[in-house]
Parts: sequence; structure tokens; C-alpha cells
Amino acid sequence: MNEASHEFEQILGEASRHGIPTFSGAEIESFSKYFSLVRRWNDRLHLTTLSGPREFAERHVFESAFAAQRLLPDVGCVWDLGAGLGVPGIPFAILRPDLRVTLVEAQKNKAIFLKDAVAELRLTQAEILNSRLETIETAGPDACVTARALERMESLLPEILRIGSPGRQILIFGGPNLLAALRPLVSGSWNLIPRSLPFSEKRLVIDLRCFT
Repeated sequence: MNEASHEFEQILGEASRHGIPTFSGAEIESFSKYFSLVRRWNDRLHLTTLSGPREFAERHVFESAFAAQRLLPDVGCVWDLGAGLGVPGIPFAILRPDLRVTLVEAQKNKAIFLKDAVAELRLTQAEILNSRLETIETAGPDACVTARALERMESLLPEILRIGSPGRQILIFGGPNLLAALRPLVSGSWNLIPRSLPFSEKRLVIDLRCFT
């Protein structure tokens, strides 16, 4: 194990200090392998600017774990729209092997990375969909749709809501400006709950829960 991976695993051991359940040994091993995979592909694909052990743990793993705690009990599948490096979809799949996870990514090279990561991590319940959002049908009634790092996120909010509208829950990562843009688009059938993410005063996960 190299020095960065060792430091990364040590940082993951701090999860309980931040209100996140302690990761199991198997989860830490999977996250460590995922961290190494991202770093291996990153120079070629520019998956993330947050590639140091602490920033990767805090922004990619802990934020995803925080959001995973908020998944409704009757959610059976997760659609990660514009998955990019696979966050939060891959951490969700590691932490919740009972869920079916679809990672939607329009860029072919990033979709290839995601297929490699899913295979390496043996996430048999996860699949990759190499498609643009506009071409996707709506998610199922037991779905949680999530979006985190989409380009032009504000302009894509109607598409995210369209895809997620038949489901139980939508989790959107962003800040106050995104929250303000989202509020007028949300119908009365959804309860909107902004939740502050760990390690940030401004970053939010916006939790939309369907009343029906």
C-alpha cells in the first residue's frame, strides 16, 4: 500500500467524528481501491481536482455517506445522473449493496472508466448507462434520482425533475444559488429539505421527498 492510500484509509476511520456511521473493514477496502482507481485514471480523464487523500475522503466519500443516510426506506434503486467519476453512485453501491444503482454518463471515456471501476469493485448491482439526460426515460416508482456535478446544473434542473418525478426521492448536491433556482420548479407534491453537508458552510444536499 502506498503512502496516499494508507493516509486515505486512516482518514476514513474518522467517519464517526462527523456524524457518519463507522465504515466496516470491507467498506474501507472498497473505498481505498476506488480511490486508487480514480487516481490511476485521473491524469487521462480529469475526473476530479480533489485527488488528495483528505479532500477525496471528505468531499467524495463522506458527503456521499451523509447523503446515503438520508435515503428513504422504500427506495429500491438509485439513478446517478451525470455520474462522472461515480460520486455519489459508487459510494452508494458500496454502502448499500441492497440497492440497484444506475450510473448515467454521457461521455464515452468516463463511461468506460465507470465500467472498469464497477468491475474492479465487484459492484454487481451497478450498471452504466452511456446516455445524455435528454434521452432517458423517467425512473421507476421506487427510485431515488441524484445529481451532483453536472455542467450547467441549473439549466438541467427541469430534466432532473422530469426523470425523478415518478420516484420517491431526488437528492441534488449544490449551493444556495441552486436551491433558489430549484424552489420555483418544485410542485406541491414534493417536500424540499435543504441539508448542510459536512465540512462546508455553503454546500448542500437538497432532499426532495414525494408526498404520494
